[in-house]
Amino acid sequence: MDYNDSRELFGRKGIVDEHNCYAYAFLYSFIHNKHKPQPGEFAHTYSNKNTQKCYPYFKNIKNDNPHIYTTLKYKCNKPYYHIFFTKEEGYGDYHFYKMDKDGYWSHKPGSTPIKRTDESGKRIKDPLTADRGRYKIPCFYACVNPLFSRAISND
Repeated sequence: MDYNDSRELFGRKGIVDEHNCYAYAFLYSFIHNKHKPQPGEFAHTYSNKNTQKCYPYFKNIKNDNPHIYTTLKYKCNKPYYHIFFTKEEGYGDYHFYKMDKDGYWSHKPGSTPIKRTDESGKRIKDPLTADRGRYKIPCFYACVNPLFSRAISND
């Protein structure tokens, strides 16, 4: 699988509607998933208490993916790939974006198909400056190593 372009996998029947932005950003693919994974769930540190801060999310994400590290925009070493994390203001929801191999970004809003455009219909060159809709708080760019993860894919 090309880690920088996993749109084909996450567009398949049985995957698209059962996976969320977290699964998409971290390449977690499970057939007949009973629920959408949440940060910290694979390491058993997930809490359903929403937080106003970005760091508790990063801590849970790192628990699931010990080899993740934050970065300034586009500075990942291979085989790492880029993600971007953002959240709603206050105690709101969160969202992930993933950089594709062509340098543009994509995201998977909930149970819907993958999108390569922002809320204004423009291709995403940088999620920091894109129209992210209700996800107003930019938290961090990070580098993900697809070879080291607590999640197990059955693809």
